[in-house]
Amino acid sequence: MSKEATSRQPTIALAETPHSHALAECLKKLGVRLLPFARNSQSSGAIPLERWIVQLVEGEFDDVVFTSAQGVHLMVEMSRQLEKSDAFLEALSVARKIARGAKPARALSELGLNADVVTRRPDLDALIAAAQSRLRPILATATTTVCGLIPLSLQGGELWRPMANTIIFGLSFSTLLTLLLCPVLYALFFRVGTQKTGAQAEGIKSAP
Repeated sequence: MSKEATSRQPTIALAETPHSHALAECLKKLGVRLLPFARNSQSSGAIPLERWIVQLVEGEFDDVVFTSAQGVHLMVEMSRQLEKSDAFLEALSVARKIARGAKPARALSELGLNADVVTRRPDLDALIAAAQSRLRPILATATTTVCGLIPLSLQGGELWRPMANTIIFGLSFSTLLTLLLCPVLYALFFRVGTQKTGAQAEGIKSAP
């Protein structure tokens, strides 16, 4: 790719995390020039954090994606060690800042910076869709096991009948817990569908 074509291509810096690979693949399909960074880059192939900070100061990035508040604090601490703290904050104020949730957005606000885009928290529709996607494999596994143990439960004798009944009851009960109770508890603990997103609560523009 020519230097002129690269200069027109949007460049996004993305922190290396266990869950960042799916996001990176989506960004690449959109034609984005992606530069992953990490503190320990020897195994991941990402650029070192020190070099990334220098590139940010030099104005090479259009967007910066923050996936955690810890990452924000780590970058600030590293810029101080490089004696580029002021230049780092100034460059960060120019780039578009994308926060994955309210915590990194709050960490940016502590530095006097506002996130331009904050992703929404999981809503009720996403929770229902996730439960529906697991409905068929869980029911298929539980049903086949229960059906296979029914003959043993009916004619297994004094030794095998109690064991078969115990497995059938335990598997049926755990299936109900997985499909019904776990999604309900998740919705209650994380207030899914009952609370404004972190971006709305802090008056920050959310992603569409």
